[in-house]
Amino acid sequence: MQEITLEIIIRLVFGIRDAGRIGRLRALLPRLIEAGGSMSVAMLPPRLREPMARLPFSPYVRFLRVRAAVDAILFEEIARRRKEPEGTDVLSRLLATGLGDQEVRDELITLLIAGHETTATGLAWAFERLLRLPDVLRRLPDDEPYLDAVIKEVLRVRPVVYEAPRVLDAPLRLGGYEIPAGWYAGPSIPLVHHDAAVFPSPEEFRPERFLGGRQSLDGRQSRAWMPFGGGRRFCVGAQLALLEMRVIIREVLRRLELTAPDPAPEARRLANVTFAPARLTRVIARAHYPARTP
Repeated sequence: MQEITLEIIIRLVFGIRDAGRIGRLRALLPRLIEAGGSMSVAMLPPRLREPMARLPFSPYVRFLRVRAAVDAILFEEIARRRKEPEGTDVLSRLLATGLGDQEVRDELITLLIAGHETTATGLAWAFERLLRLPDVLRRLPDDEPYLDAVIKEVLRVRPVVYEAPRVLDAPLRLGGYEIPAGWYAGPSIPLVHHDAAVFPSPEEFRPERFLGGRQSLDGRQSRAWMPFGGGRRFCVGAQLALLEMRVIIREVLRRLELTAPDPAPEARRLANVTFAPARLTRVIARAHYPARTP
């Protein structure tokens, strides 16, 4: 799944005509995610980064090396595109805004990393759930509204990320505690998604909750469904992720008959920045063959 979603985001960002020129990026991006997630580099306090950078075999140094290799490709592509400004891909549109090279690079990194691993993990959970719910699977892939509802219910019961933290710009009083400005605070997405006061029978897989779209939910439920966060920082790639999941699930199910080698649900494991199926969603796939006419 990661190969598919990575290819999609690379083509969207750089344009189909350039996808072949940056093949090395396909190999480096998964390594960058792995190196960054292996020690939660994003959460490493600044005062520890300099000492860690002096240790030649530390995970942080490995992360810096991979990041430098990715940056070299991105800055080279940015420089080349500034000389050939016309295009309709994301990079061309970013360059047209007047952003500097470093700002464009930062936007590209966000799009490339956040735009493929989380979607791939969501797809893995979708197939993991469907293979253990034959009644649901039988209604797919041709019932489009039901497929949309299934995807939303998958993301409710198996959220890819577990929190959506925000930095407080003012003190927050919550549950009798005073949280200072500058601290991180955020909801636990699985706990919210499994709150029986918001989603009745939360442990049951019921796509019917979403059959009317977000309009079918009451105000509290609509706010509580947060696989992509919420508020002004709602994930900008949410609609792209939902579209990718819908198309990929539909096309896979039209072409392949899928069964699970083990009917037991897969446990969760931390995989880089997401919570993924512990056994990587093992599947037995058989091709659908068209019926022969006599």
